[in-house]
Amino acid sequence: MTTGALPQSVRLSKSRVMTGLQCHKLLWWMVHEPAAPELELDGRVSAVMDRGSRVGELARTYVPGGLLIDLPYDAYSERLTATEEALRTGCPVIYEAAVRADNVFVSVDILERRGSRYSLVEVKSTTSVKDHHFLDVAIQTHVLRRSGLDVTRMEVMYLNRECAYPDLSNLFVRQDVTESVEGLLAKISGEIVAQATMLAGGLPSIAVGDHCSVPYECPFVERCWPELPPHHVSTLYAMRRRALELDEQGYRTIHDLPEDVPLGPIADRQRRAVREGRLIVEPTLARA
Repeated sequence: MTTGALPQSVRLSKSRVMTGLQCHKLLWWMVHEPAAPELELDGRVSAVMDRGSRVGELARTYVPGGLLIDLPYDAYSERLTATEEALRTGCPVIYEAAVRADNVFVSVDILERRGSRYSLVEVKSTTSVKDHHFLDVAIQTHVLRRSGLDVTRMEVMYLNRECAYPDLSNLFVRQDVTESVEGLLAKISGEIVAQATMLAGGLPSIAVGDHCSVPYECPFVERCWPELPPHHVSTLYAMRRRALELDEQGYRTIHDLPEDVPLGPIADRQRRAVREGRLIVEPTLARA
């Protein structure tokens, strides 16, 4: 299903809108520099994506009787057409339903028909509902409603930490998030227009801040830092979010960090090595 209001030259998707909600500058780079080296997938990111796909496939077995829109990821027109046909024939459950409205493309994990109305189910490979999941579902709800579907219930389906093998009957929890999502829809509508307008212009000016690592680490964060002195706090091992906090507190370099500023074990060893100007090898390494 498809309907549109924004210029055809501006194409958004759920993932792009989510990126823009984190940072407009990040979204601009992703759209205008898709081949940027920072966007190359590493093994960790690929593993997370693979896990999400496996969980999504498993979730379908807990909501049986549906039709999977099983087409290549980039076959957008074909996916939209197949979804329209499934909706027209009254399919009770559609997996990976493809819908586009306001030039925003979304793929719904599980779309359940309830008479003339629909329930949207977003599957997550987490063990609880996270704050950004509400926004994720809100984007999908906005697009589905704008396409003409009467979506009245929204859920997040996630892994149940209480489930114990071999009994997998309670592997998933389905949490109703309708009320929370309804409160976000006005924000989503305005944000879609703002992102389309932003993408049609030049690179926006956005200062570094907490959004550089929430809800995800930004791959372009090093571009946004001003010219950095040697041993800037951003070089601390696996502490990007903490580095932003330290920089805001006035600690520019690792040399500036007092001993009483807590760091992780590896970052603390890094601090000692920088201060002492030598390589530090922990005695326990020989026994590893």
